[in-house]
Amino acid sequence: MQDVGGLRVIVPTVAHVHKLRKYYKGKTNPHELCDEYDYIMTPKDDGYRGIHLVYKYKSTQSRNPVAKGYDGLRIELQLRTELQHIWATTVEVAGLMRSEKLKSDQGNAEWLAFFKAMSVIMSIVEKAPSKRSTPDSADALTDAICTAKRLNEKLAVIDHLASFSVAIDRAYQLSKSYYCIVAIKIEDKKVTIMGFSQKESEEAVRTYNTLEQSNEYTDQVLVKAGDIKQLKRAYPNYFSDTEKFVDLVRRSLEIAENIIE
Repeated sequence: MQDVGGLRVIVPTVAHVHKLRKYYKGKTNPHELCDEYDYIMTPKDDGYRGIHLVYKYKSTQSRNPVAKGYDGLRIELQLRTELQHIWATTVEVAGLMRSEKLKSDQGNAEWLAFFKAMSVIMSIVEKAPSKRSTPDSADALTDAICTAKRLNEKLAVIDHLASFSVAIDRAYQLSKSYYCIVAIKIEDKKVTIMGFSQKESEEAVRTYNTLEQSNEYTDQVLVKAGDIKQLKRAYPNYFSDTEKFVDLVRRSLEIAENIIE
């Protein structure tokens, strides 16, 4: 996240990610592309993959002093595949569940090693190996499979993730909301959703800031509202939705083993 906020696009394949990156880089817009990070070719140390484009914001509303006040601030566009998104959000779920900053590469070394191994496996399943793991070297994949299997058995990763669930408390009807705050409280295993109309944007921001400063919730996010299904798809980490990742672990290990046979 860079100053103003962030946008995230989730697409089916790595080819779609690269096509979308090319489209945005070639598209004429008032905002200045100032940084680009290819975490697919060179993943972060923890295994995170995706492509980030960072822009300097330029308002098109010359007569709006509020909009002009954002000029020069940065906004980040994240491009991910569905696999990359599921991996990243599950790391957040595990971090929240364990009260560790796993998404910042901090916390239990074995949990971090498990997710890093799964990132290697998923990258090769997606046929998008990084500089650190190539399909020409079966050793990298074999090591990742052995590590993921060993740590899953030792830590019971699948069992822990599959058993963790939260209750949803809707403070407002989302059908009438334009913005919403999704807030999770891990100790109570509860997610609260607060809705706001389009005219209540300032109240939504104030409420979000108050919650962030109060530490009442473990984590919270302010987004444009959607129905529960849309919110869970975009922010599975706030709903502790790990079903797809658990299924991916099982299937990825199976597919990866077939690749190296």
